[in-house]
Amino acid sequence: MKNILETIRVRAISGLYAAFVPLADVSESPKLQKLYDSDQDLSTYINSLFTIAIAAGAIFAVLRLAYAGYLYMGSDMWGKKQDARNIIRDVFIGLLLLLSIWIILHQINPNLLNLKIAFSELPKQQVVTPAQYNLRGVQVSETEQQRMNAILADEPNARRQLAGRVSINKAPCAYVGQPSCTNVGNVGQNAINGLLRTKAACSCDMIVTGGSEFWLHETHGAQKNIVDLANTNTLNKYLTGSSADPPNGTTVRKEGGLFKFESAGASTKNTGTHWHVVF
Repeated sequence: MKNILETIRVRAISGLYAAFVPLADVSESPKLQKLYDSDQDLSTYINSLFTIAIAAGAIFAVLRLAYAGYLYMGSDMWGKKQDARNIIRDVFIGLLLLLSIWIILHQINPNLLNLKIAFSELPKQQVVTPAQYNLRGVQVSETEQQRMNAILADEPNARRQLAGRVSINKAPCAYVGQPSCTNVGNVGQNAINGLLRTKAACSCDMIVTGGSEFWLHETHGAQKNIVDLANTNTLNKYLTGSSADPPNGTTVRKEGGLFKFESAGASTKNTGTHWHVVF
């Protein structure tokens, strides 16, 4: 019994952390070998099952259709023929639904048919004390430190919500005063939701160039629903109807946000051309 339990434990571990192990010999079946390929991960395994399920559904539909044909041709009773017609109708409706699953998902987004789930590793955040800031020659108050800690704590969550839809131009800041970085942590949930709504409405290139890093933008900060977006051609066209940059100060209201085009930034720091957005 001890040996049996140990074998089960080893099999369970190999199934969870390594590859899928078949319970029967599949060496004589190339298709089953592919399904149980030791190099496949869980997502590839599920994709294979999805493909097999559609193929099996089509095969059962053909068998059901053959049965309906036999029932229709083999009986002179009106009731049997009507039953056969109902079966044929149901078979074609079933095939249509079966194919519609693939067609609809492919039309919406071909990536929906790829069940591979990949989570990109977020940069490791570092909470730095005021004493460590002073070593960098930057004086940080307790209030600023608390704001920064809140930003760092929420950074992974905010980036996870935007991942795959809204891009961020730079890596997150790790300390107050750090140049050339962009935070979206604790930026305000209205801003996150507004960015996702805008992306869904325009399907344009959206790149955040300014978020909650309050020392780089005078009007930005934690819990302020304010972000800066790169003036991409597709975003410009969605907002103004033209892919070219609009005149400085152009304002547009879209998706619950006020988009203002700034050619050099509203503060004394030159942040370059961008859309300053308040949700």
